[in-house]
Amino acid sequence: MRTLIRLLLAGLCSDLFLAAKLARGGHQHMRFYMVRRGTPLSSSKIVDTPLAAMPSSVKKAMQIDFGWEITAFLSSVEYGTGELFLEGIVFCDREKRFDDGDPIRTSFIMGSKEVQGYLVVQTLSSRYVICDWAGDGARGNSKIQH
Repeated sequence: MRTLIRLLLAGLCSDLFLAAKLARGGHQHMRFYMVRRGTPLSSSKIVDTPLAAMPSSVKKAMQIDFGWEITAFLSSVEYGTGELFLEGIVFCDREKRFDDGDPIRTSFIMGSKEVQGYLVVQTLSSRYVICDWAGDGARGNSKIQH
């Protein structure tokens, strides 16, 4: 019985709770009952969200041989604070870390190079192709218009 109480207190039996009841009579003693808790119903509606449609700029960039292994393609890209990293929407992540359409922030930019009209950015451990910029995200630093 002590083991059961320890498990309950430690949270190892979180779907059960202990009910104690004093027995009537000359001697008082406790009887313990295991009772399963009811699972509360969710108040939010489950909605399937479709995967983001791949932009034509990404499809176009995927057709090019950049001469290096590309980790992923970025769309709607902006420079982060101090132009040390990029933020954008990722597609075709070779490492399978992100789903298509996930927003990401890259690690620090180590370098970049223009290849066939696209900016290829090397970060600490990845290489991204910038397919298109979000508004003024390029801040005039790149003539590349993809």
